[in-house]
Amino acid sequence: DLPCLLYLQGGPGFPSKRPAFPASGWDKSALATHRVLLLDQRGTGRSTPVTAKQLLALPGGPQAQAGYLEHFRADSIVRDCEVVREALCGGKKLSLLGQSFGGFCILTYLSLFPDAIERALFTFGLAP
Repeated sequence: DLPCLLYLQGGPGFPSKRPAFPASGWDKSALATHRVLLLDQRGTGRSTPVTAKQLLALPGGPQAQAGYLEHFRADSIVRDCEVVREALCGGKKLSLLGQSFGGFCILTYLSLFPDAIERALFTFGLAP
């Protein structure tokens, strides 16, 4: 019953890394101590991507396009993460590892659900 570590990738727009066998790098270390969760954030990887063609096809013009894009913001991604945490981690606190835009999502997570986080790890620089 290992604690959960959720990886939030950079981008936005890039898929989460895929598991490699045998594991190497940070994956190998993390898998020894955690259940590692790799999430394709909204609009990335195996999730439905946002395209210019798709946006232009929306009825309602720019206002409808902006409304649709709101579903892909960091706060929506964090709410998805909360569903994953409840379903796969039994509601227990989780650790977060964020790379680039994933780090921005972690900051949003800490703002919205601070009690859900055991620790937050960033792999990019933050402004002072």
